[in-house]
Amino acid sequence: MKTITTLLLALAIFSTGWAQYEINEGNFLPGKCYAKSMIPAVYEKVETSFPIYLGEDDPNLKLKKLTIMVRPPRQEYTQIQPGELTLIDVPAIHKTITIVKDTSQTNDYYWETFEEYLGPFEEGKLIWTEVICDNKRKGNFIQRLQERLAEAGFYPMPPEPLGVSGRFDTDTKKALRSFQEARQLPVGTLNIATLKALEIRY
Repeated sequence: MKTITTLLLALAIFSTGWAQYEINEGNFLPGKCYAKSMIPAVYEKVETSFPIYLGEDDPNLKLKKLTIMVRPPRQEYTQIQPGELTLIDVPAIHKTITIVKDTSQTNDYYWETFEEYLGPFEEGKLIWTEVICDNKRKGNFIQRLQERLAEAGFYPMPPEPLGVSGRFDTDTKKALRSFQEARQLPVGTLNIATLKALEIRY
C-alpha cells in the first residue's frame, strides 16, 4: 500500500517554483550581485507498507526481494581544517527487504511502513540567482540571519547573555543550507529568495 501526495501536482509546483529564482546572465542589473546557487534534485517521499517475510527461503511461497531508497543522495558540509569547510557528496541509503507477494500462503510475516524516496524526477542543477552583496553583509547582518534561522528552528541559539556570534561559521552555514532545502529554495548562497523567506531586510 502506498500513500503518494499528488505526485504530478507536486512535480509541477517544483518545476515552476524553481524557475522564479533563475536569472539569465543577460538580465543582470548594475549594482546587484549574482552567484550560482544549487537547485537540488527532486525526489518524492512516500509512505509504503510492505508485508515483511520472517521465515527461511521457501520455494513454495511467492516471495520478492525489494530494494528501496530510504534516504536520497545529498550534499553536506564537512570541516577539512579549522575555519575551512567543503561540500561532500553523501550517497543515498538503500534497504533491501523480502516481502510476501501472496499473504494467503503464510502467516509468517508482519506489516511495516517505510518512508521511501522515489526519483529523481528532476536532476539537480546550478542557476544564477541574485545574492546579497559583500558590502551589505557587514554590521549585524549575520546576527539577524542567525536569529531568524534560530526562530525557524534551524540554528542552535546560544544561551543568554551570550547571544548569536555574528560570524558566518560552520553552524550558520549548515543551518542556512538546511533551511533552504526544507523550504525548497536555491541552496548554498545568501540569495535574495532566502532572505525574503527569513524576512530579513537587505
